[in-house]
Amino acid sequence: MNIRQAVLGDESALAYVHVTSWRETYKGIVKDVILDNLNTNQRTEYWRSVILKGEIIIYLAENEDEKIIGFASGGVNRSKNLEYDGELYSIYLLKAYHFSGIGSKLFQKVAYEMQVLGYASLVVWVLEENKAREFYEKFNPKRVGRAYLEGLECFEIAYGWFDITTIQHY
Repeated sequence: MNIRQAVLGDESALAYVHVTSWRETYKGIVKDVILDNLNTNQRTEYWRSVILKGEIIIYLAENEDEKIIGFASGGVNRSKNLEYDGELYSIYLLKAYHFSGIGSKLFQKVAYEMQVLGYASLVVWVLEENKAREFYEKFNPKRVGRAYLEGLECFEIAYGWFDITTIQHY
């Protein structure tokens, strides 16, 4: 397993992992029509533009065959009502690799890189019904928010770390 920064050329694989992991993880949480309408071509264009702009930290995990099997991203906190400067935007991992430790390594790598860039604190939003909440809880965050997502028709909760250095680093 290899963890590296995403580069131009990775966008199709990122889109595949993004769409596939949503379908695998959010089945029964998010309406099927939403999951069925996810489009890897649209996600590919999205990730291409994100990589080109270079404003978001993106690290990906490759298996031994150099196939991208997961990624994590972060940057400036988008929730202005929460007093954190950084935000973990996503961790997406193909279901076959859940509980392998790869998600932790991706999270820790992004948190470390954010610290290097001067971020002091971190928040993440997680769908309330997503069992992945337990993943974040092992890093001892505070539960700091809850919001309803109209488009997905479910709640999400926010976990925060006021000191990003308390997250074990990769």
